[in-house]
Amino acid sequence: MVHVSLRKVDPATNQHSDAVLTESNDPAFPWTRMLEGRLVASANVARDLDGSKACFFVFTDLSIRQEGQFRLLFKLFVIGPPAAGMPASDEGGGRLVAEALTGPFTVYSPRRFPGMTESTELAKCLARQGIQVPIRNDVRRRPEQSDSTSTLNEDQRT
Repeated sequence: MVHVSLRKVDPATNQHSDAVLTESNDPAFPWTRMLEGRLVASANVARDLDGSKACFFVFTDLSIRQEGQFRLLFKLFVIGPPAAGMPASDEGGGRLVAEALTGPFTVYSPRRFPGMTESTELAKCLARQGIQVPIRNDVRRRPEQSDSTSTLNEDQRT
């Protein structure tokens, strides 16, 4: 099983820290999780682009509720009794066997989002094998707007 968590990147230092909660617009619930969606994935055995069998952990519905620079931290846990030669865990719930941290990426506000890119060849390969991966075959870019058009649209909405 793999668990994913969010790390906020400080652009000045490129250091990262936990990013768990952000302020909410709902006074009854002043805080909300920054990383939404299913945060745990089970293994899918499939063939990669080279035709070799591999183990994939697919996260299809993650979203981040705040714009900025972030990284994702993936932690691989083994659930169940320890394999021969593996130390037993004192904690219930599994043993951490590996971690991976993504490179920094940018999250945009809906207004500044540049548009969707085409799905990767790996995503298409996994979908052809029956793994539930949303596929986009075309690039959808947001139309470019000049500053005067943006201002006019904002004024018209009020």
